[in-house]
Amino acid sequence: MNLNLNYRLKPPERQAFPENKHITEHLLRALVSIRYPQGMNRTDTRMWSTIMDALDEATEKDGLLQSNEIEVEKSETLWLLDVVNWCLDNSKVPPMMASWVNTILTHLEEVKTHGEPKLEAVK
Repeated sequence: MNLNLNYRLKPPERQAFPENKHITEHLLRALVSIRYPQGMNRTDTRMWSTIMDALDEATEKDGLLQSNEIEVEKSETLWLLDVVNWCLDNSKVPPMMASWVNTILTHLEEVKTHGEPKLEAVK
């Protein structure tokens, strides 16, 4: 999953988020917090902890493992898509993040279909 997505930013936002991968991390953390305000069950905790650890490594300032991409399993991609779609369906997207949410939603949908085989009609 690419963290360096093409977000639209104003200069003050760039100061808060020096790299686009920081926006992706912030956005995912915010949406997961909105989706699970009372906490997570065991399955969701396992899914999110793996993603969260990968985000931490990719955005760590002093770490040597900085990257613009993280590896996510198909189930994790589907889980993230579910979180984003739940926030959209339940009017839980913060208005100032609307453009960013659409950017990450488009990317997650691309990641989801990237690993799927193309089905073709047989004549």
